[in-house]
Amino acid sequence: MPDDIRGFAFPLRFGPLGHLERADGAEKISGNLKNIALTRLEERETAPGFGTLGFSALMRNIDTTTYALLRNVLSEAFAIHENRAVITDIQFTEGVEQGQLIADVEFKIKDTGEEAGFDATLEG
Repeated sequence: MPDDIRGFAFPLRFGPLGHLERADGAEKISGNLKNIALTRLEERETAPGFGTLGFSALMRNIDTTTYALLRNVLSEAFAIHENRAVITDIQFTEGVEQGQLIADVEFKIKDTGEEAGFDATLEG
């Protein structure tokens, strides 16, 4: 596994000895991608270009066009902010509550070919 795929785990959590947990490989990239998906564009003062505009689509009637828009928005943000992964599939299901959408993202790590995925609950 390449040495550069390491860092703090997302979501941030503390280990049994009080230190921040670390992640590597597919777990680290999954955390990074999920962090991107769950961050609204311009939400971060110090990194206004980080995140996605996908949340704006959640207030619309969800149809095939909206799903295609969301796939495009997420894929573009992932390519910009976590280019060690190649997105292979993004599927959506409606959440339990109104305004929720669950994104099921599948990806492959470029350097290793390892495949992984994660779910993220997007809320408007």
